[in-house]
Amino acid sequence: MSEIKVNKLSPRSGTAVTLGDSGDTFTIPSGATLAIAGSVTGFTSAGIDDNATSVAITINSSEQVGIGTTSFDQDAKLTIAGSGSGGSNPSSINANTVATFRRTGGTSHVANISVLSGTTGASILNLGDRDDEDIGSITYNHSDNSMAFTTNTSEKMRTTSAGDLLVGTTSTNPGIGNTNTGFSVTNGGGQVGNIAISQNGNYSANFNRNTSDGTIVQFSKSGTVFSTIGVNGGNNPFFSGSATNHGGVMFSDAGASQPTMLPMSGGTTLADNSLNLGTSSYKYKDLYLGGNLYVGSQIRTNSSASTLSIQGGSTYPGAKIQMAGGQAGSNPGTFIFLTDDGNVTNPSERARIDADGNFFVATTTEASDDVGHALLASGAAYHTTDGTYAGLFNRKSSNGEVVQIRKDNTVVGKIGIETGGLTVDGEANHSGIMFSASSFLPRKNYSSADGTVDLGTTDGRWKDLYLGGGAFIGGTGAANKLNDYEEGTWSPALTTDGGGGNSGVTFGARYGSYTKIGNQVTVHVYVDLDAVVAFGTGNAIISTLPFTSTSSNSQYRSGVSIGYTLNWDEAPVAGTITTNSTYIYLRKHSSTDAQSNYNDIVVVGDMNANSAIILTATYETDA
Repeated sequence: MSEIKVNKLSPRSGTAVTLGDSGDTFTIPSGATLAIAGSVTGFTSAGIDDNATSVAITINSSEQVGIGTTSFDQDAKLTIAGSGSGGSNPSSINANTVATFRRTGGTSHVANISVLSGTTGASILNLGDRDDEDIGSITYNHSDNSMAFTTNTSEKMRTTSAGDLLVGTTSTNPGIGNTNTGFSVTNGGGQVGNIAISQNGNYSANFNRNTSDGTIVQFSKSGTVFSTIGVNGGNNPFFSGSATNHGGVMFSDAGASQPTMLPMSGGTTLADNSLNLGTSSYKYKDLYLGGNLYVGSQIRTNSSASTLSIQGGSTYPGAKIQMAGGQAGSNPGTFIFLTDDGNVTNPSERARIDADGNFFVATTTEASDDVGHALLASGAAYHTTDGTYAGLFNRKSSNGEVVQIRKDNTVVGKIGIETGGLTVDGEANHSGIMFSASSFLPRKNYSSADGTVDLGTTDGRWKDLYLGGGAFIGGTGAANKLNDYEEGTWSPALTTDGGGGNSGVTFGARYGSYTKIGNQVTVHVYVDLDAVVAFGTGNAIISTLPFTSTSSNSQYRSGVSIGYTLNWDEAPVAGTITTNSTYIYLRKHSSTDAQSNYNDIVVVGDMNANSAIILTATYETDA
C-alpha cells in the first residue's frame, strides 16, 4: 500500500501538488477526516452516492440539487423525486419555483410530503418572506386535531376535529348567544351544516345574482323548496313562500318613487286584496305607522264583544280612539275619543258617539247643566260652559246673516251684522232690532224702520221702562224730550223766614209728596202744628221743598192752591215761590173784603201754635 505523508510544503504559498493520475480513486477510511481549510478548484463530481451503489444526490454547476433524480425541474433549485419516479418532467415549471416534490412514474401515483411532530405538538408550514419567516402559516395542532391558517401573523381560519370550519373566529356559532364575530360552518354536535355569521358595523353576508331577475336565496325542507329570497322588476327584493296560496312580500317603489311593501302569493306573483296580515287566531300585537292607513274594506276586531283602539304614541298615547263592539261589556256600540298632553299613559275622554247616535263633547250625558256639548240624534243641541261663551259664529268679509233660524225649513228669524251694528230680525214683514253704537233701533222686514214699529201692544205691555236720559214724545226736537220723571215724599215744615224759624215745634201731622215730570215739580202738603215753643220772625213759609225753584223768574212759573186752613188769625189763601228758592210764601187778602186781592204776605203773627194747612203747588226747577 502506498502512503503519502507530507509534513510541510515549501514554499508554503504558490506550491502545486498533484496526487495520482486520471482515473485514480482516493478513499478516505472510516474514522478519518478530510479537512480543507481553503478552497478546492477544478473539482467535478457526478454526485453523492449511497455507498457507491447509485447516485443519491446530484448537484450541478447551476447549484441545483436533485434527490432521487439526476434531472432537474427546469429552474427549481431543489427537485425531489419519490419512488416510482420515472415519467417525464413537468412540461412547465414557474420560474419562481424554488423546489419541486414529485412522484410521477405513473399517472395514478400519489406524492406526499409529511411534517411530523410530537403527539401533542404541532406541525407547522410557515409561508414567510425575507422580513418575517412566519407571517403566513398552516398549523396542525395535534392536541385537539385542528388545523389553523394564519395570514399576516394572525389566525384567520381553522377547521376543528369535528369538521367545523371557522373563519375569523375560534369558536362555533359566532353571534349566537354571544357577541363574537366571524363565520362558522358546523359539522357536529347535532348542527351539521349550520352556518353562523357575525359582523361588527357591516353586513354579514352578500348574495349576488347577475343579469336576470329571480331567486337569490332558496330555502328547502327535506329537499323541497318552501321559500325564496330574490329580486323582481330590476331592483325590487322579495321574500316569498314557494307553495301555492302561501304569502310573501315585495319591497318596491310602486312606480311612484315611494317605498312600498307589496303582498305576494305563491312565489313571485303579486297579490291584490287576497293576502291577510295575521288570522283570527294568530293576531299581530301592535301596528306602528308613520304615514297613512288605506283600507279597502274594514278595520275591526275578531269579536263583537271586543273594543278596537287606535292611539298616537306607545307609552304616552297623546290621542286615542276606542270603538266598542255591539256586545262589549263596557259602552257597547260607542265611539270614544281620548286625548291628553302626551305626558300621561292614560289620556282622558274628550268626546264620544254613543249607541243611540248622540254626540257628546266634554260630557257623557245630555244633561243641559253639565259643562260640554251634546248633539243629540233627535236634532237637539246642548252647549254648556262655565265662565265663558257657549258658542261663536263668525262671518268674514261682507255684512249679512250670521245665524239663520228656521221652522219647517222656512226662515223665521235671523241674526246678522249691518254697517250700523248687530241685527236681530223676525220672519219676513216682522219687526226686528239693531244694536248700533249708542242706540237700540227698530227694524221691519229686515230693514231699518222709522215710526212703524210699536214697543208692546194694548194687551201686550212691557212692565217698567228705565231710562237714564229722556223720552222724545210726539217729535224729535228738544221740546219733545221728557228727560225725567220722579215720584217721592218729603217732610214739609210750617215755619218763618226770619229769626232762625220756629223752634220746639211739635207736629200733630205732616205729609209731603211730589211728582217731577221733566223740569216741572208738583208738591202736595199737609202740615198740622201741635205745639210751638218759640216762633221765629218775619214771614210764614212752607220750607224744604224737594227741588230748588228755577233761577229764571220762578214766581211767574209757579202756582199755589190752598185747599184747607185751620187756626190762623189771618188764614192764607194763596202762595208764591220765589226764584232759586225752596220756600213757599203764603199770601192773604189785602183787606177784610173777601173780594180783595191777596197780595199781602202772611206773617208770623197770623200763625198760631196749632195752625194747619193743606195745599198743592206747582213750579219749575233747573234740577
